[in-house]
Amino acid sequence: MKKTLLILLFYPAFLFSQNQANNWFFGDSLMLNFNDGVITAEQLFSENLIMMKEASASISDAEGNLLFYTDGKYVWNKLHQVMENGCCMLIGKYYDLFASGITQGVVILPSPASENNFYIFVIGEENFYYSLVDMTANDGLGAVVEGKKNVELISDTYFFEKMHAVKHANGRDWWLLVHEKLAPIPDDSTNTFFRFLITPEGISDPYIHNAGTKWGDVATSGQMLFSPQGDRLVFPQENYFEVFDFDRCEGLLSNPIKITLEDDNFKSYGLSFSPDGSKVYISSVREDGEILQYCFNCEVPLADTEKLIYFLPGNNYVIGQHQLANDGKIYVSIVYNSGGYHENFSVENMNLCVINNPNEEGLACDFDTSTIWLGGRRVICGLPNFANYSLGALVGSECDTLDVSINNTIHKNEITLYPNPATDHLFINTNNIHYASLIIHITDAAGKNILAQNITSNNTKINITQLSKGIYFVSIKQDAEVVFKESFVKQ
Repeated sequence: MKKTLLILLFYPAFLFSQNQANNWFFGDSLMLNFNDGVITAEQLFSENLIMMKEASASISDAEGNLLFYTDGKYVWNKLHQVMENGCCMLIGKYYDLFASGITQGVVILPSPASENNFYIFVIGEENFYYSLVDMTANDGLGAVVEGKKNVELISDTYFFEKMHAVKHANGRDWWLLVHEKLAPIPDDSTNTFFRFLITPEGISDPYIHNAGTKWGDVATSGQMLFSPQGDRLVFPQENYFEVFDFDRCEGLLSNPIKITLEDDNFKSYGLSFSPDGSKVYISSVREDGEILQYCFNCEVPLADTEKLIYFLPGNNYVIGQHQLANDGKIYVSIVYNSGGYHENFSVENMNLCVINNPNEEGLACDFDTSTIWLGGRRVICGLPNFANYSLGALVGSECDTLDVSINNTIHKNEITLYPNPATDHLFINTNNIHYASLIIHITDAAGKNILAQNITSNNTKINITQLSKGIYFVSIKQDAEVVFKESFVKQ
């Protein structure tokens, strides 16, 4: 165990597009901040503590400045005040002193229509809702829009406690998935996912998509996650987990692989992917719980790659939720599980554990217990529910609709990119084009946004020394329209 209050993070400055997930709201009035190369814990309230048991979400701007956060009932602004019209959203299940007991009961998604608007999606008792936040209101403190609060998307339906979202292949729109749960009738079952497409035109009606195992009257808690690249979805349940391929164009799940764990009483709950998507970590919420790693890029079948990463002896503690941070590490909660959430303070629940090298196989991933000190506050069970806000367009995809037409007023030969291949620096020459309206975007081969910035001269120099070797894609936009596309090789 390596104890520390501040952890230095060395991630390159051009990865700023990930900063929307820099502030984590969870536990008892706690905000964990990942800005400026350090991790700091902020105590939000000294009185009337807000106790987040499971459901929570928060959102920041592109520079990592907190915008607002929510527990699925209340919305707080960056001054930690209840936002205008910010009560009361209709999250379901046991909202009390410890707020909601729905694992992924709330998530925040930026609206594709405006950088100032955000959707909050909430799992209710037998309903599914959204509310819209306008951050231009109240001098930037925001407001939940009248008439766009607790808008019902699905009614008279039970849901698993699992909700996650991923970028459409165009890099702008969103796919959002939840899973139906039938009323507790032992002889019935369902494998119905509801998926929504969020575009500048709004939120689609739910698409019904049947895929994978039919589940009956089973426990519904635990995380469901898309991979950071958006090409897979993992759905854990009891002593199983199911892996799907995901089509970011059509929003379809396919090729399910069901993995049965040897331990019949595993009780899957926590889940995370490595940054490169090659490993998945799954943990049990029972006492004597475990964290297991599975490997997608190993040479043997997925089920045969299981490795024990950590074993937690009982003593009234269990392994809670996981979360991948923008420093490339996975943070894991250890929670008190024997009643008395309000009274119990301990090393276990006043710190987070960390997987330092999650891309590595087996124990080389370096799991470290009780590493991140939470400043005297506790994790109750959950960590915030984030989508991968930095995921870009799937380059070369047939449904990359934002890049289909090229503005005829600028020809490709009027913009040049050099050298190619490049080692240390890349130059973008816009010749005689008025550069002030141009924005450059660089994505990697997986479609992940690496850089987005305004062009400030006719010959823009970009430092690429921190990039790994490989193929990257450059697009330049003028007034949201693509006017240049090219690839380059970093050697």
